[in-house]
Amino acid sequence: MKQLALPVIDLAPPPPGLMDQPDASTYLPHAAYNLWCILQQVELRPDARCLDLGCGTGRMAFALLPMLDATQGGHYHGVDIHPKRIAWAREHLGGAYPNATFTFVDHQSPHFNPTGQPDAALTALPLPDGCFDVILAHSLFSHLLRPIALHTLEEVARLLRPGGWFYMTGYFWDAEAASQVASGHAPWAFPIVDGPLRYALPERPEAIVAVEMELLHATAARHGWKQVCLLRGTWRSGQSSGQDIAIWRAAAPAT
Repeated sequence: MKQLALPVIDLAPPPPGLMDQPDASTYLPHAAYNLWCILQQVELRPDARCLDLGCGTGRMAFALLPMLDATQGGHYHGVDIHPKRIAWAREHLGGAYPNATFTFVDHQSPHFNPTGQPDAALTALPLPDGCFDVILAHSLFSHLLRPIALHTLEEVARLLRPGGWFYMTGYFWDAEAASQVASGHAPWAFPIVDGPLRYALPERPEAIVAVEMELLHATAARHGWKQVCLLRGTWRSGQSSGQDIAIWRAAAPAT
């Protein structure tokens, strides 16, 4: 992975057993790379309020917190359904940084939280409308089934302030992705179609999920978002599992 000279906080990362990737050496560089992608398009101010959906152990907090000034109101808020990962983030990151908050949603998931409550993620987060300048969903929609994916997109629209930014990575299904799958280049065929979503593994649908770009475009049109960036990932050619990246900006408030 490309090494980037971006600051990360001086705190030891979580133990390998809690990381969401097998290679611990890429944990912080991956956060720095995603921050670099964000900064190419997003105006990240020191007083920004950032929401990280599916934050896990708070990997993006390692990169974002140096950019946010608590004295100016800059704040990071992470949300996740994995009890051990969010507990680690709350203790270590939340304990060290007063402008870092972590919320556990006890939603049942066969892989991430098997003892959780069914459909807990279908309720609104206890957060006011329009309270975030930047919302991140890094590799979140690659694990959401249809009802929760649709609900989460609407939650993003509710929580994003006018003029705010939505950064999302995932497997985006479009004509090019279909062509790469048909040619045998992509590693997954996504054979199970569930409305605007496609699942790669029939026996474990939430393991690898693709989202049709038509759904994202329709959501953006409904809420007045403008797409400012679309980078197609290396997963399409089978070179790696690198996901697609999209950034939208909500319409600015009327003057």
